Amino acid sequence: FYIGQSDLVLLCVDVARLTGELRYEPSADHLQDSLFPHLYGPLNLAAVVSVVLFPAGPDGRFTLPPDIP
Repeated sequence: FYIGQSDLVLLCVDVARLTGELRYEPSADHLQDSLFPHLYGPLNLAAVVSVVLFPAGPDGRFTLPPDIP
């Protein structure tokens, strides 16, 4: 969705700390029937356990770092 975008970060969240409702729902483009987390409500900062820089590769696309599940 963000090809070529710069200055992106990944927020690693402890779902047990979320105060808003978390639902796993189909993606907007229905990729392979995968479910994705959607947070209904504000993201409370206490749930964010780390922030990871997320630069695009040379082709402008993104790949998750190997230590991110």
